[in-house]
Amino acid sequence: MNRRRKGEYGAFFRLMSEKKAAYIAGLVGGSLGNALLSVIMAFTLMEMIGAVMSDDLRSLYRALYGLGIATLVVTVLSPLCSYLHQTSVKRNMAALRRKGYAKLVRLPMAQIDAVSKGDVSSRLNNDIHQIEQAFADQAGMVLYTAFLGIGSAAAMFLLNWRFAIVLMILSVVSFFVNRLLTGLIRKDGDAMQRQLGEVSQSFSELLAGALVLRLFPAAGRFRRKFGDDSRAAADLSVSLAGKSGWLEAVNFLVNFLSFGGIIALGALLVLYGSLRMETAVALVQLQTNINFAFNQWSRFVAGLQLSLASASRIRELLEMPAEEIAEGAAAPGRRGNVEFSGVSFSYDGKHPVLHRVDVDIGEGSTVAFVGPSGSGKSTIAKLLLGLYPDYEGSIRICGRELRDWPLRSLRDHIAFVPQHPYIFEGTIEDNIRAGNSRASVDEVVRAARMAQIRPFIEQLPDGLRTRVNENGQLLSGGQKQRIALARMFLKDAPVIVLDEPTSALDTATEEMSQDALKALAGKKTLVIIAHRLSTIEHADRIYVMSEGRIRESGAHASLLGKGGLYARLWAGDALAQPSRIR
Repeated sequence: MNRRRKGEYGAFFRLMSEKKAAYIAGLVGGSLGNALLSVIMAFTLMEMIGAVMSDDLRSLYRALYGLGIATLVVTVLSPLCSYLHQTSVKRNMAALRRKGYAKLVRLPMAQIDAVSKGDVSSRLNNDIHQIEQAFADQAGMVLYTAFLGIGSAAAMFLLNWRFAIVLMILSVVSFFVNRLLTGLIRKDGDAMQRQLGEVSQSFSELLAGALVLRLFPAAGRFRRKFGDDSRAAADLSVSLAGKSGWLEAVNFLVNFLSFGGIIALGALLVLYGSLRMETAVALVQLQTNINFAFNQWSRFVAGLQLSLASASRIRELLEMPAEEIAEGAAAPGRRGNVEFSGVSFSYDGKHPVLHRVDVDIGEGSTVAFVGPSGSGKSTIAKLLLGLYPDYEGSIRICGRELRDWPLRSLRDHIAFVPQHPYIFEGTIEDNIRAGNSRASVDEVVRAARMAQIRPFIEQLPDGLRTRVNENGQLLSGGQKQRIALARMFLKDAPVIVLDEPTSALDTATEEMSQDALKALAGKKTLVIIAHRLSTIEHADRIYVMSEGRIRESGAHASLLGKGGLYARLWAGDALAQPSRIR
């Protein structure tokens, strides 16, 4: 076994991080006990046949007693070993899923943007299931067949070394054939697990884009893509099955030749008086054990190659760089002043999105960023939230460089309302509590009232305890936005970032929500990413962006008076209405 393969197996078994001693004890104890019982059975048969042929009743009873005691010991210990083994596997797989989830929560946004959601889902489901099979079944069977083969071969050496030498020659041939074919199986296993990730991605797109696929002529293209992905996975599976079949066929041929040869050789030696009949029967039984060991070894080793491929994909996920979410104290007084100085940024390192942006946001002020699509205004919010730390220049919050903030403290300091809020499966109250899990019921109700949620909640049979499904499929866009606003009010952070927070609200509800936001003006620092200019008319300062640069800044009236980009945007805003934010 080369160094790389040793490293793979070592890394694989390091995934069994909890209750490792119990797992090893259960695995080794169960496998060794069952293997020893099979070897003891061969010697028992030899003793029984010898006793019958010599008419020795005492020897027969002694053989039966020995077999009975061995069977009783294995019967008592086997359930205990199985419990230790299986319990350790279940606990470790649960821990592995928790680690995977914790890693996903801490992945940098740049990494999340780069990975396929279906591939990640496949790793946490298909790959961990494959690893669980390896630890629960395949590892035990590989160890059992190894103990059985080695124990039976050692017993054959004790009974007749000539048979053992013939067996060793055949075993060496089988070993090298197995080594060649298992390498090919591992390669196909890697490719198949990755292709299953592509199939999972196609399923995810089918569910997430169900409405689009029904209303636009894209269904055929996605159906063909899913068909291509499925066929590719099937082709890899067929290739894998073919190589596994060749592996089993070679082992079957080797085992058949060894089994047939030992029977023929044993019969000749018995006829010529060179071997006792009972010894020949024991040798045949031991050879049967060895045949079984080789047949099953190839099958379980082939399965283990798939598990190694799955383990490699899980390790790849767990070893991805993660955000350093350290605890730390919030800024003194929970102040909310923000300053961008010469900030430039690119998502891919090649195409700049921001160019030397300078922004000064005073504590308690209301500031808006407006501009055409792709101008970089939403990127401002993402940088402010610490989602992309690889920027040039300086971003200071409360006089402290953003990179120097512990992420936990930074994000506790800022509340964010996205344009398209995500609703988690659970109750409406659970979704509001995402803003502050330790809030009292009265505080949740107050936040709901401020976000104007009460009118539609009162129409629901269970009120705040009403359950909603994943992403609030049965809620309107306006209801989702009001839940997101309630989260923001409940968090009560000194800096609030709003990405068009009222775009999905009707006029009456928007006016009431604007009144609630107006009450925060002067108390909180409000940063508004605006698509509808009517929502930021009375902001203290408006920054007008284009192509990643600040083109204009000032109050609404002064910007209109300049007759520049803001004036043109305002003239084109067909839905412009006076805002109540002051």
